[in-house]
Amino acid sequence: MLHVTAAQMLDVWEASTRAAPQLRSLALLERTSGLASEELAALPVGRCDALLLELREQLFGTRLECETHCPRCGDRLEFALATPALRVAPSGLEHEVQQLELGGISVTFRAATVADLEACADITVPEQASQTLLARCIQHIEPAGAMLDSALAEAVAQRMAALDPQADLPVELACPHCSHSWTEPFDIGAFVAREMNGWAQHVLDDIHVLAASYGWSERDILALSPARRRHYVERVAG
Repeated sequence: MLHVTAAQMLDVWEASTRAAPQLRSLALLERTSGLASEELAALPVGRCDALLLELREQLFGTRLECETHCPRCGDRLEFALATPALRVAPSGLEHEVQQLELGGISVTFRAATVADLEACADITVPEQASQTLLARCIQHIEPAGAMLDSALAEAVAQRMAALDPQADLPVELACPHCSHSWTEPFDIGAFVAREMNGWAQHVLDDIHVLAASYGWSERDILALSPARRRHYVERVAG
């Protein structure tokens, strides 16, 4: 069980803001999981996501308040998820090299790791990021010099997803306005990073109000329980 104070959480959040936006959840995990950076980098993506689910539970509980927009009508949709429902049993093959043959071309590949995601973090075009990730995970193509067509690339990507199912979390959604149904991937890393940032901004606002009103130090304010801190902030607001 993770036991951290509000001051420690702010320190972890501050350190994560120095990372690229796509890597902030990894920076949070590195400071809370007890894993060295090289150990974290070697993890399959799904194992990293499972650790992020555990971290989120320990910091904020099991209920996740989410929102998105309908791709058909653009209506805003709010929905809740529960961390236990997002857990997927591992295949047991995350670390094994696989081989796939299609159309006379044989491809040897592995599941993606955290290091692979880090290598794609600066690529802003999703299609290019996917191609780069796939290229990093392919270890050998036979015959030499053969090129992957779209069908083979899709087959490899699907097999990679099967190797590490926790890394691919589709959520079934339906729009109450236009009745459109669709599947949307859920990115636990992006969710945790956004939520941690929102929490930190809220706490910093409280610190600003109470320090300006009472002259208390940040350390003294963070030593208060959230309920007592909120009570004083409400008193200041009148």
